[in-house]
Amino acid sequence: MNTSGDNDFLGSIFMKESLLEIKNAEEKAADIVKSANEDTKRMVEDAKKKKEEIYNNTIIQTQNEIEKIKKQYRDEGTKEAKKIASQGERELEMINKKAKENFSKAVDAAMQRVVE
Repeated sequence: MNTSGDNDFLGSIFMKESLLEIKNAEEKAADIVKSANEDTKRMVEDAKKKKEEIYNNTIIQTQNEIEKIKKQYRDEGTKEAKKIASQGERELEMINKKAKENFSKAVDAAMQRVVE
């Protein structure tokens, strides 16, 4: 019995199996890394899309809010302008009325002088 040769043969088989297991483990690890890289890339792309979506929604909401505020101030300005115009018209009517009264008084005074 040649135990030294048997040991060498068994050692060589064990070594070969170990190397195959290491190779398989390395391939699995490479697949895991590849999958993780793909997942990371997809997550980054999804995050970019989500960021762009949030940005665009924020722009739209801000523009809508600006338009709402502009309309509110425009409406308030129109209301105030109408109030001022109405007050101006009343004052103008009073001035016209006074002017007519003064004109009538002036005509009456002139007529009095002519008659006297």
